[in-house]
This record gives sequence, structure tokens and C-alpha cells, in this order.
Amino acid sequence: AEALQAALDPGAKAKIEALYNSALAAIKAGDIEIAGTSRQALQLTRDMLGQEYTLQIVSRPGTQSGVWRYPVDSRTARNYYLIVEAITPSGQRLKLPITSEEDGKVRAVSEWGLRVDPQVYGRVKQDKLDDGIVNNKTVGRKKRGYLTTDYTVTTTGGAITEW
Repeated sequence: AEALQAALDPGAKAKIEALYNSALAAIKAGDIEIAGTSRQALQLTRDMLGQEYTLQIVSRPGTQSGVWRYPVDSRTARNYYLIVEAITPSGQRLKLPITSEEDGKVRAVSEWGLRVDPQVYGRVKQDKLDDGIVNNKTVGRKKRGYLTTDYTVTTTGGAITEW
């Protein structure tokens, strides 16, 4: 009920209802493990709905603001990533569960690589080379009541958690 009340977009409400129905079906079937997993997913969803943050490019001296990688299946193509962090309105850095597109593992991290177009990566690289800092750091905002981030850059939403 808390999660449904916090949800402002129809997609989030549909996800909550599906998780709730999955938990009920598991309870009726006597599958405590699936019921517990569904309960945890509902709690995580509720917590995510309560979060509000700005997604910013990391721009500290001696810290990478971007990286590129060869995809697993190619040594000629490149994937470009901006190193980002989630900052609350009060300035707190969040640790979020991020799924790496390279190995499929979910890790709770305070910094991760967000996959972007080569042009976006190039603009950020040039910005940092100009004076050592990234002046236009914001790449997205996650509003309270929503599960997804509204990006201000072109991105697939793919991520890496190690580089």
C-alpha cells in the first residue's frame, strides 16, 4: 500500500501490483522463498520511489570522469561510459544497486559508468581537458515517486560497475 501510494507513474504502479500478486500467489502455493523474494522486491521498489537525486558526472581531481571499453564480442567497436554518482538534494552521495551490462551482476555502488554516445563522451572529455573539471556535470534527474531517471544526455541506460 505504501509503494502504491508513493508511485506517481503508471509503470511503477503496474510493477508494484505484479510483485504483490506474485507474493500472494507464492503464499497460496506455500512457496515461502518466492514470497520472501517478492516481499524484498516490493520493499526495494518502495524505497526507490522515495528517492530523489541528481545524476552527476564525477569531477574530482585525480578521478576519471569517463572510460571506454571494448564490448565482449568485439575488439574493433568501443563502448563509452561517463562515471556518474547520485546526489540527493541535501548533497548526500547514494549507493544504488546497479546492474553491469558486462557481467549481469548487481552491485551496490556509489559510482558507476553510464553508457553514452561517443559524441556525449567527447564533449565531456573536452570540457574536462579545458580546465580539469567538468562544468556541465548533470546528466539526469530521478524524481520522487518514479522508478526511472530522466536523462539529459543520449544514453542506452547501460552501465558498468568496474573499470
